[in-house]
Amino acid sequence: MVFSSLASLSGKSSGTIEDQTTSDNYLTLQEDPIEQENKQDETSVASYVLRSNNDTISLNESALTKPSPESKKSSSFLWIASYGASKGDATSNDAQTAATKALQKTPSCCTRFVAELNPCQPWFQVMDKGTGRKIDIPESFAPASCRAFVWKVFCLGFSIATLVYGLVSTDNPEFYFAKVTHWALLFSCLYFVLSVLNTVMAGRTPQPPDVVPCCSRIRWTWVLYELATHLEISVSVLWWVLIYEPGETELTFLAIVPHCVIAALVWADGLFVNSIPVRWTHWYGFVFPVECAYLIWTVLHAYFVEYGNPDTSDNDPDTNDDAIYDVLVWKGEWQKSLIVSVIVLFGSGPIIYFIMWIVSAYQIPCLCIKDRRVYVDSYKDDPNPKPTVDDVEEGSIFARWK
Repeated sequence: MVFSSLASLSGKSSGTIEDQTTSDNYLTLQEDPIEQENKQDETSVASYVLRSNNDTISLNESALTKPSPESKKSSSFLWIASYGASKGDATSNDAQTAATKALQKTPSCCTRFVAELNPCQPWFQVMDKGTGRKIDIPESFAPASCRAFVWKVFCLGFSIATLVYGLVSTDNPEFYFAKVTHWALLFSCLYFVLSVLNTVMAGRTPQPPDVVPCCSRIRWTWVLYELATHLEISVSVLWWVLIYEPGETELTFLAIVPHCVIAALVWADGLFVNSIPVRWTHWYGFVFPVECAYLIWTVLHAYFVEYGNPDTSDNDPDTNDDAIYDVLVWKGEWQKSLIVSVIVLFGSGPIIYFIMWIVSAYQIPCLCIKDRRVYVDSYKDDPNPKPTVDDVEEGSIFARWK
């Protein structure tokens, strides 16, 4: 084991290795009482005991400051952790932090991408397959912050107001949800409802064990965020590229907000206020089927629904005013509609989802460095303990407002 090589670093070390049985997977450093008797030493040797799963090794400061090349090679990451603890003003918590950070290496983009593509893995598991670390569910989905609560309430109220305003402003409310823009807006409203609820119930959102998946409220939040964000971004891009005509399309509130502002609010809430990880299993499990369902609806509307499109009806017999969108005219121009559908489903759709995924994974996406996701072993100075399953069952923990 790599820890055994550290015993040869010091001639003044106790050199004893004690067998211990513990389930902890992290490193802790404590002051060795054996070295307290050596206070007369001019070098002021301060030794620490480094505990891992089954080994306890005594290390002293004089050896850590001048390691042998062989020992340094065999225990590089422990050397980083121990050197931080060898300072005169360092504490055992500082050394533990250094050890934790040394072990938290950000995987490459390809490694993470391949690890998440397997559809046979659990879709809502706490363990992040790309890093092998556990997602911090309370911090990622239910931040207990007063500022987060105010932000989420604002986003919820703004999105619902936009939805209601669109319904009361249209002359054909029965046709309102025939358009994908309003599908996306509805999913955004549902996501914000759960996002606010999660923050209100932050004290009742425990960190689940490894073998237990997330609760149903977190699952719905997870799926609705990815679905709403992907639909909003896709709708915004397609509207400005295919529908908007400069000089002819009037830029009203209902033209700009559903095709730009709501997308920014949903993405910002899940990315910066929460820290929701985006997973590829949710794309072909939820996002892709919903988008296929809408395309099927446009085909059914074209061939089997005699209602047409009351928003674009005119008396010109040469124009096809029954289609929901001019780029999806299945009657008469089915080849063009099929090409557009394939490009959206298998082209722009995966590209937009990949951007969502990589931005949720890295703080600097273009370089794939600095992990953005929040894990249970992420170092944070938080004096308030997170709620556990027992706390939630007892109902004794409520939201912490900062």
